Amino acid sequence: MIAPNPNLRFSGLFCVMFLMMISIPVSDVIAKEFHIRQIDIVAEIQADGSVHVSETRTFYFDGSFSWYQQEINKRGFSSIDNITISENGRPLQFSDSNDEGTYSVRDRRNTVEIRTNFSVKNDERRFTLSYELRDAIASNGDWAEFNWAFIGSGWDRPHENISITVRLPEEVRGDELHAWQTSRARNHALSSTNREINYTAENLRSGRNLRIQTIFPVRVMQSTVPTDAVIDPIIIQERIDAELLAEAEREVLREQRAGWMVPLGYFFILLSLLFTVYMVMRFGRKAQLGNQISAIAERPPSVMEPALIGWLFRYKFSAHQHRFTASIFDMARKGYFSLSQEKGETAVLKKEKDVFMLERTEKAISGDLKPWEVSLIKMLEERLGGEKKSFEDVFKSRSTYKESSEFSKWWNSWFTEIGKEARSMDLYVDNVKPMAALIVVQLMFLTIALGLGIYIGGINAAPAIGLLIVSLAGAFSAFMLNVRTEKGELLYQQWMAYYNALKDGRVSLAEDLKGLHIIYGVLFGLSGKRMTNLISSMQLEGSDLTWMYFIPGTMPNAALFGQAVNSMVQSAGTSISTGTSGAVGGAAGGGGGGSAG
Repeated sequence: MIAPNPNLRFSGLFCVMFLMMISIPVSDVIAKEFHIRQIDIVAEIQADGSVHVSETRTFYFDGSFSWYQQEINKRGFSSIDNITISENGRPLQFSDSNDEGTYSVRDRRNTVEIRTNFSVKNDERRFTLSYELRDAIASNGDWAEFNWAFIGSGWDRPHENISITVRLPEEVRGDELHAWQTSRARNHALSSTNREINYTAENLRSGRNLRIQTIFPVRVMQSTVPTDAVIDPIIIQERIDAELLAEAEREVLREQRAGWMVPLGYFFILLSLLFTVYMVMRFGRKAQLGNQISAIAERPPSVMEPALIGWLFRYKFSAHQHRFTASIFDMARKGYFSLSQEKGETAVLKKEKDVFMLERTEKAISGDLKPWEVSLIKMLEERLGGEKKSFEDVFKSRSTYKESSEFSKWWNSWFTEIGKEARSMDLYVDNVKPMAALIVVQLMFLTIALGLGIYIGGINAAPAIGLLIVSLAGAFSAFMLNVRTEKGELLYQQWMAYYNALKDGRVSLAEDLKGLHIIYGVLFGLSGKRMTNLISSMQLEGSDLTWMYFIPGTMPNAALFGQAVNSMVQSAGTSISTGTSGAVGGAAGGGGGGSAG
């Protein structure tokens, strides 16, 4: 045997990890984006307890967009009325058509959804949403309160520049108007006059609330909603001061933790990386064959069941529907079914088309069949029901959940049995325990990364992000420990050589092999031109496929036959895919989110 080259294995590992590390940024680069450059909100409190709100957002759309949607949480008011949208002062039309220049409103269980329809590409747009809140002011007798989340945590983009004004029905003394804001926006400032609260800020990140709590004398109101909540400026200020002090103490504690947790995080990154490298180098070595195998073999290495060969190639070529269909063809080759060509009509235009039918023969099930082959025959017998049916009818979607569930159970059991037999053939190294150990250890590092993000993420997120990426890459590297034995590698290389011959159409023209070429071509997923080239290279005659019958004198040409085979694969794949597969007024309210597309 030739000794493995550890450098190649080491390089491959880092290529995998590097690709995983860059995959997220790449996807972000190619996606279209929108930005909320400016938001101006004016909330005018009316003496009757209602609030007129006007929200003007200036968007920049990078790419093509046709709508944006905003949700308002149904909290803090009894009803929301008079919803309108305008663009640059021009009113849009209320309609459910989703046509350009319209908007629609959906009353959901917990939110009100407002959708605006337009057409823009690489340009700026300014939209104003106006609405009226009923019973939005709470009171305990002496003081009134408007507590509102002007920007909710559901927005998936940051708000870059923010201006908010809360205006009372009339003026009060300066010491009677109080306001507090809860947000983490940068450069925020809160000021007041005898009648207004003004708030400005920059860069409120996505996923964060901006709430302003305003308290003023109840005498300026004619109607409020009674509440048992504490509405007292002195008590609220004491509570907020206590919260700010606690937050400052937590910030000091986080900085102290960061002093030793940041270097510890980098140590864990190195430890995670070294453990992954050790496990891959120790258990992921690929068997090296001393003898050279030809790159192309014109004959299959052996007449082996397609499902077992498909299991060997399950991560490369052979999909579920290919192994399934190839196994049905193999049962026909062994004499348990017959495939025949008939003339049919398309459903819509009634054009003539070739239809391939499946029928159970009279051959009794022999004792030399594998248990899972017997299971396949019985399943097909049940679907055929003693009749000759087209592939489409045999594998059309089942109409009831029970039928779909029964097929799903059979399907899982069938592939489980195939897997058991394939594993008993000693084709892969028994690396289950090392693979599990690598995954478990990397999940531990992943947990540590999440902890680092919680404790020091606001100070230095690099160790947490780095450990998260390296541990995820290490967990996925467990697949590199799934290596073949020398016997498995030899069989794999032999069948790879035969696959190369199939896709190039350079196969033996022996009469007893032509049917096998088609079966294994289906197994390896040959379709389109490759299947057509394979069938054309074999120069089929009607007598070459004893298990497939054609209308006399109408032996299909290579293209038509290739299309028919691919159609049968798709019909079987269809069966596989279907079988397996109230607001309280006067409370703290507002919030919600938005998106665009």
